[in-house]
Amino acid sequence: MTDKQRQAEIDAIKRIVAGHEMMIKTMLVNNSALMTVIEANEALNYHKELEDREKRNPNLKVLKAL
Repeated sequence: MTDKQRQAEIDAIKRIVAGHEMMIKTMLVNNSALMTVIEANEALNYHKELEDREKRNPNLKVLKAL
């Protein structure tokens, strides 16, 4: 293998590594966004559940209207 071939192979490997790093970063961002959406949905479901319970039993109200 000549020096030029070796350098070409090293450059190709560096491009592969850079591509994989970008894929990992993208997956992490997408995963983080997905977790935020899931957490928001869980919070909304929790508040809907509280509201439903309060409608069935008004004495359970956590916050009273002023």
